[in-house]
Amino acid sequence: VGMTHSPLRRVLLLLGLVYAMSLFSAATNDPRASSSERGVTFSHVYKIDVAEGSSCKTEAPSSEGQTETTPNGENDLVFRHSIKLQTPKCDCDESESFKSLLYRVNGLEEEVTYLKSQCTQGCCGGGGAAGLDTSCGGHGVYQHETCSCLCNPGWEGPDCSVSSCPDECNDNGRCVDGQCVCHQGYTGDDCSQVACPGDCSDKGHCVDGRCVCFPHFTGDDCSIQKCPNDCAGHGRCVDGQCVCDEGLYGEDCSSVFGPQGLRLVRLTDISLLVEWEPVSGAEHYILTYHPKNDEHSLQQVQVPHKNSYLISGLTPGVTYIVQVHAVIKEVRSEADTIEATTDISGINDFQVLGQTEVSIQVGWKNPPAEVDYFRLTATDPSGQEEELSVQRSQEARTKHTILGLFPGTDYQISVQAVKGAVEGKPSSVTGGTDIDVPGNLVAIDVTEDTVTLSWDRVRADVEGYMLSYTSAEGSSSDIPVGRYSTSYKLIGLKPGVLYNVYIWAFKEDKVSKKSSTEAETELDAPSDLSAQDVTESSFTVSRDSTQVHIDGYFLSFSSSAGSSEGIPVGPDSTSYRLTGLKPGVQYTVLIWATKSGDSSTRVFTEAETDIDAPSELKATDVSVDSSVLTWVPPLADIDGYILTYEHEDGEMKAVEKQLGHSESRFALSGLETGQRYSVTIIAYRGNKRSKAAQTIFKTVGTLYPFPMDCLQIMKNGNKKSGIFTVYVNNDRSKPVEAYCDMETDGGGWLVVLQRRTSGKLDFLKRWRQYLAGFGNMTDEFWIGLDNIYELTNTPTRYELRFDLGLGPDRAYAVYDNFKIASAKQKFKLTIGKYSGTAGDAMTYHQGQSWTTVDSDNDIALSNCALSHRGAWWYKNCHLANLNGNWGDNRHSMGINWKPWKGHLLSLDFTEMKIRPVGASSSRKRRSLMVREMSR
Repeated sequence: VGMTHSPLRRVLLLLGLVYAMSLFSAATNDPRASSSERGVTFSHVYKIDVAEGSSCKTEAPSSEGQTETTPNGENDLVFRHSIKLQTPKCDCDESESFKSLLYRVNGLEEEVTYLKSQCTQGCCGGGGAAGLDTSCGGHGVYQHETCSCLCNPGWEGPDCSVSSCPDECNDNGRCVDGQCVCHQGYTGDDCSQVACPGDCSDKGHCVDGRCVCFPHFTGDDCSIQKCPNDCAGHGRCVDGQCVCDEGLYGEDCSSVFGPQGLRLVRLTDISLLVEWEPVSGAEHYILTYHPKNDEHSLQQVQVPHKNSYLISGLTPGVTYIVQVHAVIKEVRSEADTIEATTDISGINDFQVLGQTEVSIQVGWKNPPAEVDYFRLTATDPSGQEEELSVQRSQEARTKHTILGLFPGTDYQISVQAVKGAVEGKPSSVTGGTDIDVPGNLVAIDVTEDTVTLSWDRVRADVEGYMLSYTSAEGSSSDIPVGRYSTSYKLIGLKPGVLYNVYIWAFKEDKVSKKSSTEAETELDAPSDLSAQDVTESSFTVSRDSTQVHIDGYFLSFSSSAGSSEGIPVGPDSTSYRLTGLKPGVQYTVLIWATKSGDSSTRVFTEAETDIDAPSELKATDVSVDSSVLTWVPPLADIDGYILTYEHEDGEMKAVEKQLGHSESRFALSGLETGQRYSVTIIAYRGNKRSKAAQTIFKTVGTLYPFPMDCLQIMKNGNKKSGIFTVYVNNDRSKPVEAYCDMETDGGGWLVVLQRRTSGKLDFLKRWRQYLAGFGNMTDEFWIGLDNIYELTNTPTRYELRFDLGLGPDRAYAVYDNFKIASAKQKFKLTIGKYSGTAGDAMTYHQGQSWTTVDSDNDIALSNCALSHRGAWWYKNCHLANLNGNWGDNRHSMGINWKPWKGHLLSLDFTEMKIRPVGASSSRKRRSLMVREMSR
């Protein structure tokens, strides 16, 4: 074969040579061959088809014989090869399979070359061929008969020096150092096994090129983790875990969530309404039910898309086992189970058959089902009930009388059938006992026109009673009497008549039986006796005439002082006037009728004569604000007097004084000057009042119509502290509102400057504010520098008083000549001499001008008002700082009076007030002036 044609041809040729050499080796080893038969001719025919590829074209086959002869002395070996190739025209030299084949051909070519050399040398019997290693490389046994080595398994070559692979790797791999390196797609020690993808990822066995996966794995290469039971077709497998479809659960999604909360909603004697919590994803529900202990009667219902079902057509009073399953994809869940018992049939035709005062008889139609007994219950209006067990009658109806009930009471009566632990639906009816009869009806008091009846109350709760009476002259209408009454007085009867009286109790439309008695009236006496036209010494007694003809009447009266003789009065007279009586005396008057020596019942009335009024009421010793009242006491015995006085024009609220019975004069004080007063006085005893005695008088007029200060206001009769109008220098055109202190040191003080009591008002003000004034007259205030100037710059000389306080401590200071200059002179201070208990702090400020935060008039280098948080007649700077900062105990910053509490304690009370000098001595002369004016 020409080896230069192509590598493929070389491969084919060598394959043929290998095969020929193997035959030759077999022939030389055959002991039956003689030396004369050593000439061997090999003849081989090969036909090799090379697979076509998409890029290969097959050439037409050529037929050519190839012969090679190898002379070897007397032994000739002749190799004949006929190789028929269908060679494709393609570019496959670079393919992996071709390269592997070429590698093997090269190896075969080397072996053929070696064999040729051996055959050329020949064998020489027991000595072995020349140059041949008879030790076979330690990997075989030398065969003298064949002049060759019999190699051990795994070794080959003439001298067994070449390692071999099992089955030559079955042409599916390369042999490298005795190990098969399998081509792609093959595996095994001899590359005889078709390989599986990814060696089955170590998760399975490779069988004929296909993976047989271990449990829980799948896929061509067993790389996919398998879920249990493939999630039963009810979910997705994710990383070996089943993600179940809605409503399913379990390792392999083979279970359905069961319904929960199966419960009984409503029941009747033939039906059960049940419901349960819906199961998400449920396609429908299977509901089963059967009587307890009778599973053969099981009924099954498919419930689509609802979570409730009404089971009907059941037997009354039977306990049923009810189960419900959810179904998804034909898989049924576990069941939720309840037991429920149908009602026993209700009672029909339940009636009240009759009643007495203490019992009610009832009856009802027996139900068709068998029952153990009937439960009968009677409940009164208060909720107290009585329960009875009644056996079923053998007849069609059962009757029973309930005893021991309360009269006149409506009872709610119910009956229900009971069988075992099952109770039927109750039936109810209302029944009432009769009202009991009023007992012991008697006439306890009888007059000529009245009968008083008494009886025992009934036990029943009734609305009341009815009375009626009859006589020979006819019957009365029914008379209602209150429910709690046990007696009644019949009036308007005729004297000497026999009456039959009846009484019964009632409640709504129910009435009791009647109870009766007899009573006869007495002869009549004068009626409706009364006293009228009562005066201090007389009253008139009147009466109604009797119903029968009489001879006449007698009248008498008595009191605590004694009684009169009987006074005859004609039969036709209906009144009589008693005179000459004493005032305020209680009289009892008796009158009775007479006829033929007989007398009627005496009737009486009482009358008390009026109290006579006090007389000669007079007002004496009238002054500016007082007067003395006198009067003559009444004749009647009295408890006391009520004296009232008020302004005659009614503008003043009336003042009432209660005086003792022994009083005959009273002194009025605190009256208003120049005012007319109306005074009344009455005598009283208990609730009785006499007529009123009256007088009118006028107090002495005012001394000062336009008072210039609080002292003049006080002299005008005003003695209570408060806000008043004063007039500068008694000038009507210059009014000033001021607060007058009528209590301190005899009163008459005009609180002209300021008052500080709580700290609510900030006194750190500007010049204009101190000029005009600020605050509330009844609380903290500053009256204003303009007003102080106007009030003090008059011919009257004023004293100034400081009232000071800190906690419970009090002190004062008085200066006897106070006034201030005009605004042009910055209200320069004149203060006078000191007296008092607080110490002299103001003499230091004598002659100083007023300073505020915005008007610096002191002699200090700085503004004292700014430095000491106030306003004052500062000098350099102060011993008194009454307009300082409230509650500030820093040095000289608070409300200070240096001689008393120093500069480190802030006072919590100050008042500055003025009144005319010598006011106390003028008060002593006041009473003399009033007397002169009254004259």
